[in-house]
Amino acid sequence: MGTIKGGSLSIDSNTKRQIEQALKNADESDKGLVVRIKSTKNGAIEVLIDRGAKGNVFSRNVNKAALQKKSDNNQAAAMLWLRQYASEGASGAEISQESINTALNTPLMKREVATVEKARLLLAQGNIIDQARNAPHDNLGQITRNTALYLKSGNAGVRLLKEHLAALDIVNSNDAETLRQLSQMLGHPQLKDPAATELRNVVAQAWQETGQNLVRKGVKSPLNTMLDNADNLGDVESLKNSLQNEAREKKIPLGNYGLVQNRFAQLTGIQKARDIIADKSVPDKKQAIVDALRNIKFSKRTNQDAKLRTAAQASALTYLKNPQPALPDTDALATYFSKNLPVEDEAKFKHQFAKELQAMVKTGELTIDVLERMNEQLIIFDTPNTESHEEKLTKLAMLLAAPPEAAPAKTPSERTVPKRAAPPKITPRKTSELPRSKSIENRKRFNELKNLTAQRLMNIEYVEVKDERFKDMRSPKHSNVPVVPSRTTSSAQQEDKIHANFMPFDENKTAIATQYPAENPKSRGRFWRMAFQQKTQMVVDLTQDEEQLDHYYPDKPDEPTHYDGMEVTLLNSTDNTHTYKVVDTETNEIRTVKRYHYKDWVDHGAASAEGLMDLTTLLNKPDLESVTVHCRAGVGRTATVFSAAVLQNKIRTGELNAANKDQVIDDVILDMRTARGGSAVQTSSQRLLLSNLVDLMLEKSSRP
Repeated sequence: MGTIKGGSLSIDSNTKRQIEQALKNADESDKGLVVRIKSTKNGAIEVLIDRGAKGNVFSRNVNKAALQKKSDNNQAAAMLWLRQYASEGASGAEISQESINTALNTPLMKREVATVEKARLLLAQGNIIDQARNAPHDNLGQITRNTALYLKSGNAGVRLLKEHLAALDIVNSNDAETLRQLSQMLGHPQLKDPAATELRNVVAQAWQETGQNLVRKGVKSPLNTMLDNADNLGDVESLKNSLQNEAREKKIPLGNYGLVQNRFAQLTGIQKARDIIADKSVPDKKQAIVDALRNIKFSKRTNQDAKLRTAAQASALTYLKNPQPALPDTDALATYFSKNLPVEDEAKFKHQFAKELQAMVKTGELTIDVLERMNEQLIIFDTPNTESHEEKLTKLAMLLAAPPEAAPAKTPSERTVPKRAAPPKITPRKTSELPRSKSIENRKRFNELKNLTAQRLMNIEYVEVKDERFKDMRSPKHSNVPVVPSRTTSSAQQEDKIHANFMPFDENKTAIATQYPAENPKSRGRFWRMAFQQKTQMVVDLTQDEEQLDHYYPDKPDEPTHYDGMEVTLLNSTDNTHTYKVVDTETNEIRTVKRYHYKDWVDHGAASAEGLMDLTTLLNKPDLESVTVHCRAGVGRTATVFSAAVLQNKIRTGELNAANKDQVIDDVILDMRTARGGSAVQTSSQRLLLSNLVDLMLEKSSRP
């Protein structure tokens, strides 16, 4: 570090430590004292906190004016260093001599003094920047999790985000997961805040450049993944326009530019549908959508324009059929909790509460319908085998209300809410009793699994599966389930490909994880042919009615339905179990397959430990020798069920106990991902569910 008379001031960690120690030694009564950075004769740095020159005159021989000036210069150096640290952190940069001269030449009366109080504030700002700089940023998932740090770091956070994204070389990435995360980051809740505009611009720029590069290279699949996960019309329109300008100026062909046009048309249709749905005065909304899209010119080429308009209409009408409602007014719920919990800032609490509810709706932990009814009536809704929504919201409210080291929250009193029903009696547990530490530890372990998963899957090959539901989730080749196609179908392949894998479950059972079949006869026929050839006795269906998936099975009894060479007939049904006769029409062989529909597990969410234990008991029945499990994508809920069944077996054999619980759970998840792909057991809440299940099973096994 240079002196204040010449050279430069370094933004180094050593000076920061000295200032932190000096501030630590200053008590509350010393807030007004000044911080000084002094250069000693040997070039070292000395940090002092005192009252300035007035308290340092020990001799009549000392020139008071010179000492005052020297002290003030030391103060100026301190403020200069602190301000630079607050804007850059300990980046190793240096304060220029010009900045030093400017600070020292500023008249004394106009200089800002670096008091202890001010120093603490500036140091805290710089520490946040250092946290953002030093936080893990080896992949896009880590960068996304650091969004709050980038946001708090101001302009420095914007620069850091840009540096970290550039270091990943996303522009040249063909990795589907990275491109999916990049697109989803555009819609990250924190980046929608006006204060995060610059951060979002950095992400949007990386997204634009990546899209342009993929189009130039003519790479179809990664571009599709990126576009399918982009939901902002403005982003896609900007990409489309930039590519148009590039083609016009350079007069070069752009491969797969049609994919961008098609996504733009789809999102345009959805936006028109939203506008028309919001307009209560429009009686025939379907016709209004058609009329509105008829006036939009998607392409100068007549044939292409007609195709894009058709795509826009299709997406608009689909949205009209199943719109995504906005989060309802949650003020009543927030007001109730804020008045019965130790909330310091009510406005901030309500804002955070609404954001967390939005996230819960997005992940499926709450539905719009349930939230609306709870908000209006404050009624407790208990779902069979699941934690009540009321308890979930109570936990959420308490965590938001209590500061990190807060005293236990007080129990809300019973009171009458001015709504149509009386509020429920809420007796929340003390803050210290909430499972916060367990949740944090679970999330930490789940995040650590990502690196282990990447290492495990580094050399795995994948199969290409056509006509399937999710293009960005690949099926590992070594465990892919073979399907021999019918000779009477149009397929000339010796072996058909299906997005399904054998799972590491029980060596005495055939266990298969697969996706929900796509909405076409070939995909459904392939599913039933696989079940037939693998002698599947039971299909466990984890999808929910609200996902509104077209059925791949017949609903009416005794009416044969044909799916690409397979004839399926519903024989009988109970509430959850349906029995089908499956016939290979080429050989006339017949098998009976049951479908068990588990109805209490939303997509990306977590079931209850009790409900999951019922499923594991079903899978572990000795007489069930061949089972196929699917949810929508066949990775999150599906792999969690298989993991749970394996863990139940390990408890029975004594391989799993309370001491090695976390390690065994992680090992099982890695085995599932090796067989099914990196998204198996997809969310941290699903891992937490496995942990809770193991606790429950260990408790039950210890009972006499």
